Amino acid sequence: MVQETPAPAPTHDMLDRLEKFFRHYLHCTPDQRTVLQLWALHTHCFAAAGATPYLFIHSPEKQSGKTLCLQLLGLLCADSWFASAVTPAILVGKVTAQRPTVLLDDCHTIFSPAARARTCALLMNGARRGGTFSLSKRNAIQDFDVFCPKALAGDFLLPQNIVEHFIPIALVQNFDYGFFRKFRLGEASAMAAPLVESMKAWAVANLDALMQAAPFSYDDVELISSPREQDCLEPLFQIACLLGSDWPSRLAAALNRIHSLLRRWGIEVRNQRHDCGERGQGYDRNDFTIHFNAWLPEHDARMDARFDGPLLLE
Repeated sequence: MVQETPAPAPTHDMLDRLEKFFRHYLHCTPDQRTVLQLWALHTHCFAAAGATPYLFIHSPEKQSGKTLCLQLLGLLCADSWFASAVTPAILVGKVTAQRPTVLLDDCHTIFSPAARARTCALLMNGARRGGTFSLSKRNAIQDFDVFCPKALAGDFLLPQNIVEHFIPIALVQNFDYGFFRKFRLGEASAMAAPLVESMKAWAVANLDALMQAAPFSYDDVELISSPREQDCLEPLFQIACLLGSDWPSRLAAALNRIHSLLRRWGIEVRNQRHDCGERGQGYDRNDFTIHFNAWLPEHDARMDARFDGPLLLE
């Protein structure tokens, strides 16, 4: 007897379950969860994208959830490669050979003074389809395709010339441990598996529509961003349009609030005078933590993450 493959979950159910997955584990804002949901889905639709927005998951504090955020993305994203503190040579070799979804923790190691220029070149060229990176191999210059999704995590500021390719996800240390599920890899993997299947099914069903999608008109939303940022963000907005409802305006509002918070408290990387200087510099830790937490809605949906017994995403 042939066993039938279960039908994929409806789109709204898939999105609700994705949001709940992040909310149960990660101390972050609803706007950040919106971005993380769409970015994870983007990695499954990557074949239709002409550009890719990177994520920069950062914080001046230890144990703020940077590594956890990458681990959660690693369970959800297509063809993910999670690594920590790799050398620039390893990053170049991995990207040029396989073009995975790069999830790189402690990424300050790829911005060493000797390698910073080439790392920035790889990241800038790898944010758009057709971008290549040149290497000398066997006494010949070869151009490699380096276009792939990338998320970096660290406690420093990015070099100025690549900032516009990144969506900043600023995290702070969480002391309300009772509100969040403790991360266990086996349990989280089991929870993520049906979500991955739903995203794969959605990508297959919508890949042609994304490939044929017209450039997104930013006239329909209020988005505070530069033209380069808009080019990078377009794949997320095209996905949001296919999701329907208020997703395009919801994404624009989330991005505006994320950038507004960082600008307001003086830690927006593009406004910093130093360029990828000492790790952890450029932040006022106390002000950032206090105001970030005050900015979180007092009765945020994360309160629903308090649980009794097994965590169920259904």
